[in-house]
Parts: sequence; C-alpha cells; structure tokens
Amino acid sequence: MLSKLNLYNDLFSGTNLFDSFQTDKQYNLIKTANGYKFEFSLPGFGEDDIDLSLEDNVLKLSANMSEVEEEFESEYLHRGHRVKSYSQSFRIPNGIDDNSVMANFKNGILTVTLESSTTNTIKKIEIK
Repeated sequence: MLSKLNLYNDLFSGTNLFDSFQTDKQYNLIKTANGYKFEFSLPGFGEDDIDLSLEDNVLKLSANMSEVEEEFESEYLHRGHRVKSYSQSFRIPNGIDDNSVMANFKNGILTVTLESSTTNTIKKIEIK
C-alpha cells in the first residue's frame, strides 16, 4: 500500500494533480486501464441534488439537500439528519478527454469516470 502511495506522490508531485481542495470528504480514486475513476459517497442525496462540472482541469462536485419541514409531537434531542451540503474540487491531470467524462449515481454512490485522451495532443508550431 505504501509503495502505491509513493508512486502516486512521485507521479503527481509538484503538480497538484488530483489534489483535493478539501480533504475531509469520503471518496475513492481508482487508476483504471483507460484513465481514472472517482467514487463519492453521498448518502441521502438524490440525483437532482448533485451538480458536477469540469472546467479548466478542475472537477467540481457540489450537492445540497434542504431540510424538510416536519411537524412532530416530540422534541429532537439530537438531529444528525438535517440540511446537508457537500462540496469538493479536484485538479485533474492534462490528457483527460473532456468529452469522455461520465457520471452515474446509484444507491448513494456517485461514480465519475475520466478517460485519457486517445488523440495525440502535440501541436506543431510554425517558426517564422
């Protein structure tokens, strides 16, 4: 496990690739044969509560659930299920095909797949 962490740090050191701007959220980051896959744990959220975007090599995820007003005859002593919000951003490496990003939400798990670009991104620069 430590060697994989060292490999991750060696590959992405100094570039802040896949660095999360917040690190207190629950997610998995998996290297696949074609790119990368994120798995975010978002229990209690619905698909309509989630906003996901990719802009300037930053994957942004936010989810907001408003509190439902309920009338009870009892008084809460502790309320762990209230207004929920989730926000996280990741800087992703160059070479990801923006058009291939896919997301699937099932059973409280948001899976985001990022595929590497299959085209060569070398640009020929004319010398004048």
